[in-house]
Amino acid sequence: MLFAPLRDHAAVLSGADLVLTTGEIPGATAPDERLLIAPYHIHHEDDEGFYILAGRIAFEVDDQTFTARTGDAVLVPRGAIHTWWNPDPSPAHYLIAMPKRVNDLIVALHSGPRSQEEMEALFREHAATYIGWTR
Repeated sequence: MLFAPLRDHAAVLSGADLVLTTGEIPGATAPDERLLIAPYHIHHEDDEGFYILAGRIAFEVDDQTFTARTGDAVLVPRGAIHTWWNPDPSPAHYLIAMPKRVNDLIVALHSGPRSQEEMEALFREHAATYIGWTR
C-alpha cells in the first residue's frame, strides 16, 4: 500500500502491528537546551526505531547519551529508559517505526494534558512506564 505523503500521517495497515510516521522537532532556543520531545519512559514489550531524515537528534537511552545525525538510525530496545530532543537551533526531522500500541499511546498523549496519576495509568494501559520529565 502507498501512503503519500507520509508527513503528518501514520502509515498503518488494518490488523497490522507496524506503524511508520514522521516527526519534526523544533530547534533549541539556547545552547545546551534539552526540550524533551517525550518524558522519560520505558516500553516493556515494544521496540522503536528512528531514522534521522534531517538535522540532529540527541537521545538518552538507559545510561547512554548520544547524538544521531542525518542518515543515522537509532534502535531503542524494549525495557530501555529513553527520551530524545533536538540539540540544534534548526528543526530536525525523523521517521519512526513502532508497534501500533506505541502509536496508540502517542495519539492518546496528544489528546490533552494529564495529571501525574493519569499519565502513569495511560502508560500502564500501553505496557509502558511513565517516569517523568526528569530522572
